[in-house]
Amino acid sequence: MIQQQHTFPNQLKIIYEKSISSIPLSSIQVFCQIGSVHEPPNLKGASHTIEHMCFKGTKKHPDADSVFGVSVGSEFNAYTEKLFTCYYMKCMDKNLHNCINLLSDILFHSFFHSTDYEKEKNVVKEENIKDEDDLENILEEEGDLLLFGNHPYGQPVDTFKYHFKNSLPLKKVFEFYKKYYVPSNIIISIVSSLSFDTILSFLEKSYFHRPSETSSPPPPIDSFVHKKGPSYKLVEKKTLTTYISIGFCICPYDSCDKYSLEVFNTILSGGMNSFLFHVLREQNGLTYSSDVDITYFKNAGSFTIYTEESHDKIIKNGKKKGVLPLLIDTLCYFVKNGITKKQLLDAKEIIQENRLRNLEDTDTIAEYNGIELILSTSDIITYSELFSKKYKPITIENVNSVIRKYFSPENMNVCLVGDHLPSLRQVQEICSDFSISQKSLDIKTD
Repeated sequence: MIQQQHTFPNQLKIIYEKSISSIPLSSIQVFCQIGSVHEPPNLKGASHTIEHMCFKGTKKHPDADSVFGVSVGSEFNAYTEKLFTCYYMKCMDKNLHNCINLLSDILFHSFFHSTDYEKEKNVVKEENIKDEDDLENILEEEGDLLLFGNHPYGQPVDTFKYHFKNSLPLKKVFEFYKKYYVPSNIIISIVSSLSFDTILSFLEKSYFHRPSETSSPPPPIDSFVHKKGPSYKLVEKKTLTTYISIGFCICPYDSCDKYSLEVFNTILSGGMNSFLFHVLREQNGLTYSSDVDITYFKNAGSFTIYTEESHDKIIKNGKKKGVLPLLIDTLCYFVKNGITKKQLLDAKEIIQENRLRNLEDTDTIAEYNGIELILSTSDIITYSELFSKKYKPITIENVNSVIRKYFSPENMNVCLVGDHLPSLRQVQEICSDFSISQKSLDIKTD
């Protein structure tokens, strides 16, 4: 696959990859390297609010109807993360020029009219109110707080508490937008069957090519120092099931450890032949829902196991162990015994198949390339080369090394959200079994 990069005189960057599909569709993702971790204390939630306001109109496209009218038939949306805000479109090749023009206009010229701003702040507030009752969202936020504490990584992208009276004043939010939504903070990732030269010509005729009046790099992020645990948080909420997370601080994005961690993740949670599925559901008739989420930042990361189960099966499942002790036993097992050759080969097969399927998805490739350009300090490996260059060479020793490096009691953070929760003492006693002792574990591996 052909991948090319270019930096314009105004420091805006583009990364392009030729689509392998004959379907005349282009994916464009525009990353502004400003997210919630860059916000000052008096502007928490500003990045998410700006994302919403960028769809409310410009001089050229004076209202939301006009903005969305350009993209009829195209996929068009945005999302805010902790490290960046991404605006994305998927359109027919013949419409790419107009879509690029539109994106350049809304990113640099959006109005922040007071009437629109107040209405959209209420929309954002309603979005956050909904999250207040979302148990998975609560679990994620509380888990991040345990893992990262008061560091910006530990704070939510947006939350209801950011939107009390007199918060996010229009003038300050608009100043934040104008200061940081500048070409030098923008990365454009495009996957298309159109040529790179054609796309460069589109960009040169858009506002993306404008001379940069200012160059304000994103505010620096404080270095992260992990505090030794283990740490626990129990949150009482009325619900029919209990949500559980067990999280660990891991390496930053640029570390080679992340590929071995992804192999371990696949062994744990990679579909219906995964270790967790086998132990929790097939052996013990417990939860259908278990998953692992891995997040990377520039100087830290997290590896979190999520699951949910009915209240009466958290500690005990009749005369057998419940979900929480089985999860702890699973971690003990892998720290003590490591992975097997079969598990490694199966995990690589799953990863390779997933990568091959994703090659058909231009959105996945565009997102991968954009995030690589933001977070990687080395040469970018194309998505098509990722398996052969990074996953195929991984050995059993590589995976076992990262398991023992990151999965320790001192690095563990446990959060439970639900009703009729076990006591903190019960949770601590169960988790105290997480060690590399020679104790017998109730897990069959055949």
